[in-house]
Amino acid sequence: MFEAIFIEVLNLSYIGSIVILAVLMARLLLKKAPKRYTYILWSVVLLRLLLPFSFASALSLLPVNPKPIPTDLSVAETPQIITGIAAVDVPINNALPTPEVVTSVNPLQIFFMIASVIWVIGTSALLLYGVISYIKLKHRLKEVTIDKDNLFISDKVLTPFVLGFIKPKIYLPVNLDEIEKKHILLHEQTHIRRFDHVIRFVSYLILSIHWFNPLVWVAFYVSGKDMEMACDEAVINQLGYEIKKDYSQSLLNLATGKRNPRLSPLAFGEGDIKGRIRNILNLKQPKFYVVAAAVIILIGTMIGLITNPSDTSAWLTEKEIINTFNAHNLAMEKDRNKNPADYAIGGIEPGIFRLKAYDGTIYIYIFDNMDKRYDNFVRWDFGYNNIVFDGSVNAYHSKNASVVLEAPFGNGDLLEANESSEFHKLATIIFDTVFLYLNDGKTVVYHGESQHWRSTYTSKYFNNPIKDEDGRLHMDAYGWETSQLVYRGDDPERVGSISYKYDRTSGGGGGTGLRVDDDGIVNLGGGSGNGPMSTPPQEVTITVMWNDQEESLVLQP
Repeated sequence: MFEAIFIEVLNLSYIGSIVILAVLMARLLLKKAPKRYTYILWSVVLLRLLLPFSFASALSLLPVNPKPIPTDLSVAETPQIITGIAAVDVPINNALPTPEVVTSVNPLQIFFMIASVIWVIGTSALLLYGVISYIKLKHRLKEVTIDKDNLFISDKVLTPFVLGFIKPKIYLPVNLDEIEKKHILLHEQTHIRRFDHVIRFVSYLILSIHWFNPLVWVAFYVSGKDMEMACDEAVINQLGYEIKKDYSQSLLNLATGKRNPRLSPLAFGEGDIKGRIRNILNLKQPKFYVVAAAVIILIGTMIGLITNPSDTSAWLTEKEIINTFNAHNLAMEKDRNKNPADYAIGGIEPGIFRLKAYDGTIYIYIFDNMDKRYDNFVRWDFGYNNIVFDGSVNAYHSKNASVVLEAPFGNGDLLEANESSEFHKLATIIFDTVFLYLNDGKTVVYHGESQHWRSTYTSKYFNNPIKDEDGRLHMDAYGWETSQLVYRGDDPERVGSISYKYDRTSGGGGGTGLRVDDDGIVNLGGGSGNGPMSTPPQEVTITVMWNDQEESLVLQP
């Protein structure tokens, strides 16, 4: 359970980091604008770090996939992180360990299990520290003197601060003169009026969740500075610009005393006095064009950062397919030696490209609608279409597009062993690219073992609902299932013939007369088919029968 939550937190932290960097850059554009505008911007960071959902918009400024880490990453047969940035995706995905089918433990599962435990410990420690320091501070303030309403004065207080969530209280030192008290009290009351005490609480909660992300610590610190400066400016606007020097003197007098070293992180006091005084002395009545520009930047940035990139079209284009292949080690260039008309299917001429790193040609067919793709490829007959390829071919489909691989092996005849291996290797690479990046495919790997056997069961599927231009809904969906048994004993030859049966939520099956190979492995085969796949089963049960023995294995993701 913690692993799934941790992956969700990683996704939130990833997109939150991008938003934090964007806000930090926006602060530079708003340098001469009132601080309330930069302070408001930090609300977007809070939402992106806290909420696991958003809505899509063409106005989004985020150039990436907001959830690059799939929840099934640790059990995926081919683990992939998809940020949408090829320069990031390719090296990371090449470095990710791929689970071995003959082992029952996936290294990524171990990593995420350990990482999630460390994350829970860190989060718990920060939350516990916040609660304990809050309780200790409240205990030390039991004997403070109430001045009026929610204002308390004590010689135990070295710096003004607000403490409390539902009924916040203001605590002031005893050594303030009347002018200082007026300025500082109004400052703290402004905090409460703006619900800064609530924002502080939420900010610390988010910091505790994302404690491993250094950018979140930066945001916590910088947003706190912006909050204090925005509050200073609000006081100046209320009392008049002529009190800037007196107000600055009040802050400077506070700085001469010692800061309370035991303030709770849930309380906030007068931090960064030097920066605040500098901001106050430079404060001027903003000109109209500065305010107008600040409002435009604020609104544009908030809309752009709070929304996710929209999928402007479910339909694939030739350019999208080329870019996807280029980003995943399948770079290609236009093949001008072939005439697209000679390879037309259903009147659709393909784009023809040569692979740069492999000996093969790619044909990309873009259809007007899903029906044309189904009609031309589900019942595809090369002879009927009078298409002559120069080798072996494989076809791959996604939404309104079909991609054909032509590799110069066999010239259409039965392939030799080494040719078959080379062709299968290239075909698998293209299959994985289409499956993962064009079809948004999902992979779930189940593992289980008994006394004599270990097994894996792999389910791969995609479900893509697509609307035609006329509004008709199509479900472009497909699923594959394969399974394998591994004998754990020392002498596989003694196993003899085996039979098996399996059971899962959507049904079961079985087989007889199978034999293990020299390594003790037997492939149980699998199945595939069109149609949407529901949620993968919680577990799969495989029963093995051999040499008058029988064992059942319960496989789980």
